[in-house]
Amino acid sequence: MLDFNSGKELPCKFCTIPCMITGVCIAAGCIWLGLGDLCYSIGYPTASLRVTPFHTDALTTTLASSATTGEAAELADRILELNDSCSIAYSAKANEALSQGKILAMTEYKEQAIRTARYSVAEYCDYFDKLYAALQLYQRAGDSSSAAYCLEKLLSIPDMMEQVPTAGAIFASATDSNKLMLPDPYQTILDTLAPSQNT
Repeated sequence: MLDFNSGKELPCKFCTIPCMITGVCIAAGCIWLGLGDLCYSIGYPTASLRVTPFHTDALTTTLASSATTGEAAELADRILELNDSCSIAYSAKANEALSQGKILAMTEYKEQAIRTARYSVAEYCDYFDKLYAALQLYQRAGDSSSAAYCLEKLLSIPDMMEQVPTAGAIFASATDSNKLMLPDPYQTILDTLAPSQNT
């Protein structure tokens, strides 16, 4: 560092070895994290995960393109360790549970996905689809108690949607009345199922 008036070099009190090492470490960390982000942003999530294995966006992108439910569930576990409010990860866990015939676990994971993305009508519809498929399988198999459980959960979906605060409905896929609602085809199925609950 030079003195402004005399042009002579001044001793630098702040340029000590520990400060320089700290600066180099910070710069290296920034480059490392930046490289992971760069790989992700140019469309290489797998490369991003090699550099930064905790990159949640890259994990989520990789999760969406997983070939098997087991692979997706492993990625979902990694994501949930980093971010326990990721609805996509809970949905992947629900898919794995459904593929293994674990309907109770599927409902728990799907309801957690809905809690973390409560304004997403797609989450409710996905839950509906899973429950309706399970209901039909249980009915064909003659398992009336499991079918009743699925029917009860199906019929509770509109109530779950009704409990979502309308203050944030401006950001949601809501009707003009600012309430979340299932699309008409889903509502039609519910209308046909509701009388069967009373019989």
